[in-house]
Amino acid sequence: MEGVCVLYLKDRFDSCEVVPIRFNEIAAADKNLTQRERRSLQVGSHNVALISVLRDRVMPNMIYVIGTVHLIWQRTECQLWQMHHVLREMEQLKQKYEKIPTGGKDEPALVSLVLAGDFNSDAGSPPIRYALSGTPPPGSDVMNYWKLPEEENSSGCEEAGSPPLSPSDTTSEAAGVRHIGSKRRRYRITDTVGHSISFTDSYATYREQHPWHVSTVNPSSNGEGGVLDHILVEEKHVVCTSVMRLSGRTELPTKEYPSDHYPVGVIILPRSSLK
Repeated sequence: MEGVCVLYLKDRFDSCEVVPIRFNEIAAADKNLTQRERRSLQVGSHNVALISVLRDRVMPNMIYVIGTVHLIWQRTECQLWQMHHVLREMEQLKQKYEKIPTGGKDEPALVSLVLAGDFNSDAGSPPIRYALSGTPPPGSDVMNYWKLPEEENSSGCEEAGSPPLSPSDTTSEAAGVRHIGSKRRRYRITDTVGHSISFTDSYATYREQHPWHVSTVNPSSNGEGGVLDHILVEEKHVVCTSVMRLSGRTELPTKEYPSDHYPVGVIILPRSSLK
């Protein structure tokens, strides 16, 4: 059993809605998945997400859609599938609460999104890039039904400079090119998994502005010490003013630090409060 949670101060925020994302149930209902893909998604861990909608009691027109995740380990196509369902739900909640009256004043609802948790991915990975841009990176490993054929060349009509493909090239796939028999089939990722929301990596942005205030982490050879937890913020209505400094340790876990993940944290404020 594992889980994720969102903790908040009850004297500062009102809970408007809690939306659990049950990946196992979603995978069972997704008829577009192959049996193998469905099995790879229905696992006993690394497959939970939760979204909480909070209204600021001090600034009632400020609404926060907070998502937290624990994504599958080392399977890009599964991570992107999970991210798609989280992003879609957050996108729908944002649209919903932007239309809800905020109370006494004629102020529009300002809905901000925060997505945090254990992504089991570094900052430059496809899942993080997906959240930052709203679109899966071209050439990423994705589920079969996300792929749309773009063009097809036989071995006798390859692009200039490309060696002919042999019939043994039956299963190799990379950079948006699938080799089947002696043919090269290019694919693009369907637009139906794109999203109108886009996040900012709080640590990356803060490091650009204050390079001496955030330490870097050098992962050890087996991956321990890497930063796999991230805090992503949609910064239209809020701004990150500070981040928790990353530890300089590279070998985790230890007796003093029993987790194999570095803790991360940020402070965000409404932009209107900084004027």
